[in-house]
Amino acid sequence: MNSVVNFRDIGGFPTQQGTEWGSFNNFLGGALFPVGLIALTFVGGELATGNMMVMTLGVLQKKVRVGALCYNWIVVLLTNCLGGFLVADFINR
Repeated sequence: MNSVVNFRDIGGFPTQQGTEWGSFNNFLGGALFPVGLIALTFVGGELATGNMMVMTLGVLQKKVRVGALCYNWIVVLLTNCLGGFLVADFINR
């Protein structure tokens, strides 16, 4: 039962009657997240996790060099962090 209580506290769920759920920004972010994922798919992009999996499989099959894998991981991680910071900045303005 403690894990459920901790989840509610961390997740920001209201713990008492009459407590508000959150701001309009929280709602907007939650509503637009799936739209962003769909748009990413339509333009031919992929998530960092898929990219890292495919590149790792390429290394295991000896089709991709380890140096290329490390370079790809660094570029993907840095650009994903940059994109995340830009989206967070856009939402908080």
